[in-house]
Amino acid sequence: MVAVTPVEPAGTGRAPRPRGWSIVFRGVSRDRAGVRVLHDIDLEIAAGRIAAIVGPSGCGASTLLRLATGAERCDGGTVQVE
Repeated sequence: MVAVTPVEPAGTGRAPRPRGWSIVFRGVSRDRAGVRVLHDIDLEIAAGRIAAIVGPSGCGASTLLRLATGAERCDGGTVQVE
């Protein structure tokens, strides 16, 4: 079972401006040795948010991280970091 609980900072009356970058994956796919390891990934991570991509060995989590950092290029779709 997986539970995701967003945690917001204590209210001060005005919303803090998010720090960091947003990352957007649109239709991202990646092949390794002719085998598709990522299939049409759509994911948005807003600026100032923390996200964890976890799974068993070979699930594509490290590949997704390498795509986000620019260490690898996707075979399909787009990765946008702003």
